[in-house]
Amino acid sequence: MYTQLKKKNFLGFQFLGFIFLMTLFSISNAQEFPTRAIDLVVPYAPGGGVDTFFRHVRENLAKGLNVPVNIVNRTGGGGVVGSSFVANSKADGYTLLGQELMSFIMPEIITPKTVPFLVLKDFKPIAHFAFEPLLLVVRPDLEFKTLDDLIAYAKKNPGKLLAGTSGIGTQNRIDLELLKIATGTNIRFVSFSGGGEVLVNLLGGHVDLTFSTLTVSRPHVKAGKLRALAVLSAERIPDFSEIPTTKEKGIPEVKINMSYVLIGPKGLSPEITDKLSHTINLVLKSSEMLVNLNRQGYIVDFSPSNQLEERMKKDFNLYTDVAKKAGLIQE
Repeated sequence: MYTQLKKKNFLGFQFLGFIFLMTLFSISNAQEFPTRAIDLVVPYAPGGGVDTFFRHVRENLAKGLNVPVNIVNRTGGGGVVGSSFVANSKADGYTLLGQELMSFIMPEIITPKTVPFLVLKDFKPIAHFAFEPLLLVVRPDLEFKTLDDLIAYAKKNPGKLLAGTSGIGTQNRIDLELLKIATGTNIRFVSFSGGGEVLVNLLGGHVDLTFSTLTVSRPHVKAGKLRALAVLSAERIPDFSEIPTTKEKGIPEVKINMSYVLIGPKGLSPEITDKLSHTINLVLKSSEMLVNLNRQGYIVDFSPSNQLEERMKKDFNLYTDVAKKAGLIQE
């Protein structure tokens, strides 16, 4: 019996020793992380809103982490291809996902049988960066000058207007669906691989309108190549003070803006998650970054991992309701 007890104690000490070593190893890895370049996967084409935002913060994030941060565009499926790639990547912090929150959540809600991941189970939320207002923009050669003109035209010509979107579950598509519901109009859609491709086709005259991020559409509106009819924000934007908000135009339900987040694969350690989140917070607090982002029209709104996780759960329920109202869910 003594021998058996001694053996059990020995095994117990071995197990405790193993746990202690693994804890030290985890802490050591977190302290060392990162030791090489990080791939930041953006699941949309270059030039779109999500791609543009993460290119704005990439350099400062790289300085904060003291390693290169590479933007890797993995397009397709309205963001599903790139998101799926990260979900299946090694959870070591070197492959991360830069996403827009609603566009990240919606594909699972709309096509639950075909999306190869579960947003709330297969990923690790890291941090929320910022919001960005959207502009409803149209080709300047079209006859309407205001949102009222567009709505009146759409009602008289059902199905004639063609809107460009980044995919069925993406942010600009949902806002366009909300616009249709709120105004009782019939607008058709064409999906592209990202906001950059949408803009190219709008400028080329292949589609008539879209909701576009402020940073992407601003230079074209200023140059007269696009016309802005409304802005999705609580108040008018200083840079476009003449453009009314959707709330002012009587359609306050059309209000979902871009919300930029950093996501990792499931299994990302708390130590690495915290280090990334802490670095992002410091980067966003720097005067250089704040001035740069504010100048571009972004509204900095940092949230750490646990708060982002709660936000994602609430938004998942909210967007499920939106998708049901728009009739988008494909059973």
